[in-house]
Amino acid sequence: GFEKEYVILAEEGAQADDDDLIELIPMINEPDESGEGGRFLPVETDEEWDMIEEVVNTKLDDDHEH
Repeated sequence: GFEKEYVILAEEGAQADDDDLIELIPMINEPDESGEGGRFLPVETDEEWDMIEEVVNTKLDDDHEH
């Protein structure tokens, strides 16, 4: 199957001093047929949200351990 490529955009809120208030916006990176460029699509299904949250949480945990 075609693997989707996910991109997580971090949008800093008004209070960027507090790490917890940075909003993460996951998008699906859909390349066009030529493999050049492409476009970002919003994540729409709960399954994808859950998967992305899991990945993000795992990555954040890894970062804190070092």
